[in-house]
Amino acid sequence: MVRNELTEKFGGITAFVRSPAVGLWKEDNDKLNRDEVIMFEIVSNDLNEEWWRDYREKLETEFRQDEILIWAAQVTKL
Repeated sequence: MVRNELTEKFGGITAFVRSPAVGLWKEDNDKLNRDEVIMFEIVSNDLNEEWWRDYREKLETEFRQDEILIWAAQVTKL
């Protein structure tokens, strides 16, 4: 679903899903929590921050996550 949506919007995507990373964290009660982390990489000349903010909020709701991290980085092509 996410992979298809992003591919359709940006024309391509790199998905790091072969062996998802595992996130671990403790809550205040020392309960250990575990999440599988899958990363998607998009290369684009344009950055529409409002679209990404709305998309992040949609994903947080769909996946019942407190927070999903989306970040942007400027790259210099060598």
